[in-house]
Amino acid sequence: MISRFLIVVLFALAVLGTSGCFSFGRKSKEPKPAKEPKISNTPVADMEKDFRQRWVAQRAAELTAKGVDAAEAQARAAADFAEAFRYTKPGK
Repeated sequence: MISRFLIVVLFALAVLGTSGCFSFGRKSKEPKPAKEPKISNTPVADMEKDFRQRWVAQRAAELTAKGVDAAEAQARAAADFAEAFRYTKPGK
């Protein structure tokens, strides 16, 4: 009778141990905290460059519509941008 009981208990422990429902003193693996993404300056530089290009293109189009030569309008628009925003070059 005891041997039958012992066999049933050992079988139950074996099933629980292999199914992952029961750990025999093993430490549970805690998930590692997520690392925060590194922030780079590239998106800012890209945004500044894009803003400058769009602003200059729109200002050059306005000047061209008023009858200014396209090359001169482009140069004036770049100068206007530098004056209005104290802009030197995109951030790195």
